[in-house]
Amino acid sequence: MAAYNKVTPEITERLKAVVGEKRFSAGDAVNADYAHDEMPIYGKCFPEAVCEAESTGEVSAIMKICLWCMESQGTILFSNYTPGGFPGRERRVQRGS
Repeated sequence: MAAYNKVTPEITERLKAVVGEKRFSAGDAVNADYAHDEMPIYGKCFPEAVCEAESTGEVSAIMKICLWCMESQGTILFSNYTPGGFPGRERRVQRGS
């Protein structure tokens, strides 16, 4: 597995500012439901952080933070949004890809 940049305290604060403390979780606070896809062949992998967006405005703000990360750190994580809040498959994109 490739090495990627970690979620920094600055990124954490930016994300919390969008969704609030109650709808942001990281580390041991991440619910196990976010650690797997519906296809068991992909295994389990806990995300570093979870934002539970409730509006398209929040999704947009989160994506703007992701784009800021891409510019400042060189990589970004894209996650497919699925209705109902279930996690989608994720992929990393290296800058210039």
